[in-house]
Amino acid sequence: GGGDAFMKFLDKVGKEMAEYLPEGVHRAFVQVEFIVDKDGAPVNFKVLKGTRDDDLIDELITRLEKMSHWQPAVLSDNKPVAKKMVQTITVSATD
Repeated sequence: GGGDAFMKFLDKVGKEMAEYLPEGVHRAFVQVEFIVDKDGAPVNFKVLKGTRDDDLIDELITRLEKMSHWQPAVLSDNKPVAKKMVQTITVSATD
C-alpha cells in the first residue's frame, strides 16, 4: 500500500483508460474528488475538472471504485475520520 502503490494504481488506470479517449484525443487530465471514509473505504467519486465525455467518466469511476481500502485519517485522539481527497489522473494513449 501507501503512496507509491496509489500512484502505480493511477498510472495503470490512466493507461487502461486510453481506449475511452474521444477520437483524435491522445491525453486527458481528469481531476477527481472522493472521500476516504472512517473505515478507509474510498467512496463518493466525482469529476471536478477535465473531460466531459460521459463514457470515459463512467468507466473511470467504475475502476476507481475498485481501489483498495486506505488507512483512514485520524484525529489527535486517534479517532478515525472521513477525509476528502482530490487527485488528478492522466488518461494517456501509449505509443
